[in-house]
Amino acid sequence: MKRKIVTSQTPLGRRNINNTPLGEFLRESNLIESEKSSIAITDAIAAWQYLKSRHIVTPEVILEVHRLLGKHIAPQIAGKWRNCDVWIGGQKKWFISEALIKEQVTTLCASIKESIKAASKYTSEEHDETCKRMHILFEDIHPFVDINGRTGRHIWQWHRLHMGLPIKVIHADYPKEGGECDTYYKWFRE
Repeated sequence: MKRKIVTSQTPLGRRNINNTPLGEFLRESNLIESEKSSIAITDAIAAWQYLKSRHIVTPEVILEVHRLLGKHIAPQIAGKWRNCDVWIGGQKKWFISEALIKEQVTTLCASIKESIKAASKYTSEEHDETCKRMHILFEDIHPFVDINGRTGRHIWQWHRLHMGLPIKVIHADYPKEGGECDTYYKWFRE
């Protein structure tokens, strides 16, 4: 099946990102959530362009990434902390307060910042594990009603790049047992 070429408007003009690790990551990240619309990929590109220009990740940066990812597909919740209970993988995630969610995200952002500061002390394997652990923590906080996975994967990739690691693509090959997406979801069950 031939895939549509993804381009983005940049100050330098149109640029094809389809055959790059970034383009593949953005496309597959959307597909993991069964999001196939062209507007979702356009919004994913905008969210990435915003995020890559940030030197640190803060709760406000995460809110903006979420807003950009959801502005067309879920405008009613885009850029807003979760204010209700949600079900994740068959388990109820209780809502306590927006203040507590923001506090948990703030703590996570501080941990990400500290891990980047300490990066020179550790190996690539340790960097990979740290980024993975922070991503799992983000998804466990589940700060939004929806679009947590794509937001979290954007933050995860940003963190990887700041730790000196390359973009890592998780292919949306589910429901294949043992595929990349299946392995990815096992991170959250372990």
